[in-house]
Formats: sequence, C-alpha cells, structure tokens
Amino acid sequence: MNQEYWAHDGQPLSGHLLGVAKRAEQFGKFFGAETQAHLAGLLHDLGKAEDEFLKRIRGEKGEPEPHAHHGAALVLEDTRPGCPIWPVAFAINGHHAGLHDRHNVHKRRTESAKARAAEARLTGSAPPRNRRFRAR
Repeated sequence: MNQEYWAHDGQPLSGHLLGVAKRAEQFGKFFGAETQAHLAGLLHDLGKAEDEFLKRIRGEKGEPEPHAHHGAALVLEDTRPGCPIWPVAFAINGHHAGLHDRHNVHKRRTESAKARAAEARLTGSAPPRNRRFRAR
C-alpha cells in the first residue's frame, strides 16, 4: 500500500474496520449473527479507501462521495444460495442513512468494481473477482 487511508482524522482505516468488526461481532452474538455482524463491521467503511475521501480527511477539496455502498456491493457479489447477503448489505448500506429498500440496495451491485479497487488500495493486493464470504 502506497499511502495510509483514514476512517477519521488520526484513525487509520484498517484499524477502524477491524475494531468495528470485533465490536459488531460481540453485539451479534446476542442474536446468533456474529459472523454477519463481523462482516458488516469489516466492510462498512470500505469506501473511505477512495482518493476523494482521503482529500477531505486531509482538509483538501475533495468531492463528497458515499462510502457505504462499496461494502454492500462486495457482499452482494456472493450469490450462492443460503448466503446471508441481504441482511449484511442492508446494514452496511444504511449505517449512516438508515435502512434502504431492497431495490435501492440492489442497485449497489453495479459498484462492485469500484469496491474491489478500494479494497485493493486498502490491502495492497487485488481481491479475487469471485470471492465467497464464509463463516469464520
């Protein structure tokens, strides 16, 4: 990775995503959804690994772009029967704006290439195109 991406001023994005994933998993244990909660926490701010968001964190002029759609788009790529994609996608896509209807979330599938690019910038490697989200 060539540069550090930030969740908030002074908070590295990677640490933020891992911390939220761990905390969300703890909450999810109360209702048997720890795996889904962990995944939602891990991907909820993936769109902050965009250059425009980084400019704004640095105090420079950057275009405001929604950052929640990236993680929802990645989750929606896994279309195997029985995968809990919709509840996770709803949680990610609505973590600031509230819950959206299924049609609104479904539109985010078109943003998966942008989401994979953001993930590659954050991790330093290209993610697999046909990734499968599995229980940990």
